[in-house]
Amino acid sequence: MKRKAEEVIEDDSDVEMHNLASLGTALIEAIFEGQQESALIDLIAASPLWYQEEVEGMSCLHAAAYMQNPGLIRLLIEKGATWNATDKFGNTAGDIALSFNDTECYTIIRDAGLRQELLLNLLSSRSKQERVEGVLNLQAKDTTEIGDTEKYLKSKLRFKTDEHGQEICTVQSGTREVGVMMGWERDIMEKTVARLTEGHPASRNFKILNIGFGLGIIDSMFESLSPPPSLHVIVEAHPDVLANMRSKGWYDRPQSATTSRFSFFNGLGATNSLFHDVYTRVAELHLADIGLDIQWSDVEVKDDPNMDKWGGTQKYFSVPLYRLPVASLRGT
Repeated sequence: MKRKAEEVIEDDSDVEMHNLASLGTALIEAIFEGQQESALIDLIAASPLWYQEEVEGMSCLHAAAYMQNPGLIRLLIEKGATWNATDKFGNTAGDIALSFNDTECYTIIRDAGLRQELLLNLLSSRSKQERVEGVLNLQAKDTTEIGDTEKYLKSKLRFKTDEHGQEICTVQSGTREVGVMMGWERDIMEKTVARLTEGHPASRNFKILNIGFGLGIIDSMFESLSPPPSLHVIVEAHPDVLANMRSKGWYDRPQSATTSRFSFFNGLGATNSLFHDVYTRVAELHLADIGLDIQWSDVEVKDDPNMDKWGGTQKYFSVPLYRLPVASLRGT
């Protein structure tokens, strides 16, 4: 009898999932048929808006983006559609809107992401244990060497040159070799130095504070300024990086404060253009809270078809435009 009861429960569960999938599929098909939001109200209310069909991973929000229907996108988001769901090609509904140069639909989806992230930040600041019903949070605790600070600091880093002559620093995380810093970032660093220093009132007496040495690309560029910084502080915690710095003579240079402008490597959500945009704007709001104004410059991240700039390691940046930040104290 017990076995039969279990089978009934499993069958009921299967039937429920089948019904939900049928409703989700019907909604996606109705959207592609061009039905407007007024005709879809009842179907939207009955359907699981999180549902993604099995072939391409299409969601109702993806379908609305394909149809370039801003009113329907607003309605779906209002009813709980997931702004950051990706299909099997890694595209969000926002990416679909971008592919059509549909700025109106893209902005609606991006702003929904902003509102949700700010809400999550607010709630987590009040209680780390609080859960938000109806909100899909794709973040998970990463306990590997690339997500856990303590494990990272105990890991063994490899400094090497790949077959293209590119200097890279990697860490082994399980079976994956993951880039910590790569030579392809040099162009981004050059533009960062230029944006930080050009027209600066203290151009004859720069004082540099850099958090994280990596391969030393940007620190070497700062030292190449004419005149070089009068004070150059580097904060680095990984023992392998410190050993590499010592071997290259950085310990023999006058060290040590701060500057009225600062920047950071903006790798926020950098595996997807929509995520990069949302988390860049969230960062801007957080910086404004502590009295910093920020300006962004778009830097094209060029790909050489004849060169694997990742050297076979896992990618950590895959969007075509890097948003370069330069911040300063408000009123300076």
